Amino acid sequence: MSSYHFFIEIIVAFGYYDLLRGLFREVQVKSLVDRIKDASSGLKAIGQLLYYMRKIEEKTARELVNETSYTYAEKINASTTPELIKRLLDSMRKIDEDTAKKLEKETKFKSKEE
Repeated sequence: MSSYHFFIEIIVAFGYYDLLRGLFREVQVKSLVDRIKDASSGLKAIGQLLYYMRKIEEKTARELVNETSYTYAEKINASTTPELIKRLLDSMRKIDEDTAKKLEKETKFKSKEE
């Protein structure tokens, strides 16, 4: 997952959004689902992936969240960094508000706005 994060950051830095759009269309959601399920996938990388995917290819982002929503609670509970949890949930909230709310309740994570 960190390699996706690295390349997305580089592509965005150079403003090649069409390249990302093509990548998100070409990349099989199944491949990303497997990477997100991987225990070593960090919240930062996942949050960034969802953020850029939503901005560029919202339908694919929604499909990815639907396919992986059950994997996030464990990652959130294992995290010791509230800022990363908040970023992930914020990215997810912009894709699927109900899933983000469900995860907040399930993990008992409270954002500072509440």
